[in-house]
Amino acid sequence: MSKQAQAFSKATKRYAGALLALADDKGQVDKVAKDIAALASTIEGSEELSLALSNPLLPRNQVASALDLIVTKTGAGNLVKNFVGLVAKNGRAKELSSMALAFSEELAARRGEVLAEVISARELSISQINALTDALSKEMGSKVQIEPKIDASILGGLIVRVGSKMIDSSLKSKLQKLKLSLSKGLTTKGMA
Repeated sequence: MSKQAQAFSKATKRYAGALLALADDKGQVDKVAKDIAALASTIEGSEELSLALSNPLLPRNQVASALDLIVTKTGAGNLVKNFVGLVAKNGRAKELSSMALAFSEELAARRGEVLAEVISARELSISQINALTDALSKEMGSKVQIEPKIDASILGGLIVRVGSKMIDSSLKSKLQKLKLSLSKGLTTKGMA
């Protein structure tokens, strides 16, 4: 399921909105956006970390300590460090990625932009991101903010998610469709 198509919980929206309001008050919106996106990328890039954050048996203070180390390693500022600590102590660490996405969506909406999640097998260059931003902006009829993600399992191509719409031009998807097509063709011919 697309993370952008999911309905955020009221708590997730509330936490993301509070972080955005605080960042706005402190004049650190762009820094916080960068920091929270880096944290979400770190969480999403580690299956072990994602599982640990979802484990209700881990004490909250241990989760908070581990997240503090991770946030420090990503170079996040004090605003995000304090936010992550509060989230962990309140037992909502498993929702950090959703909170980061809700933060990005709220920020994009405030700026009159549409948020597009772009998943590629490897990191996109600045020129590729700029070209993709221009193309999506023309297609959507409004300014688009790209949130790049890396997922080596798609092998090649891109998956683009804007709201509830998804364009999947990944090599993995194309191979799966070919496999399905071939298996249907063999089944049909075997019956004739």
